[in-house]
Amino acid sequence: MRIELTFVELFSPLFLGKKNHQQKIDTTMKPDMKMWYDRKEKEIIIQYQEHVAILPWTAANSMTPKDISFLDLGPAPKKPEIVHDIPRKPIKAQVSAPDGIKI
Repeated sequence: MRIELTFVELFSPLFLGKKNHQQKIDTTMKPDMKMWYDRKEKEIIIQYQEHVAILPWTAANSMTPKDISFLDLGPAPKKPEIVHDIPRKPIKAQVSAPDGIKI
């Protein structure tokens, strides 16, 4: 199963097609680049114009998939509301310095 990626951060810069693509590769910034992660082979496939690079999954620090529907996560959990039931006394600001201290 191949998963299309939109962002990959590598441990070292990627040189592909006589160009340095650095370590952070974002396909939204480079429309002529496509990236996939092959779950079966555990490889990252990067296509830039007519050039292709195949990297092991250990070369990547992080990967962001284009679509997460294959994960079947369901709806995002809601954050619980935090209710503060602790009675608090009003705070009084110090208007003058203690005795013996000059301001």
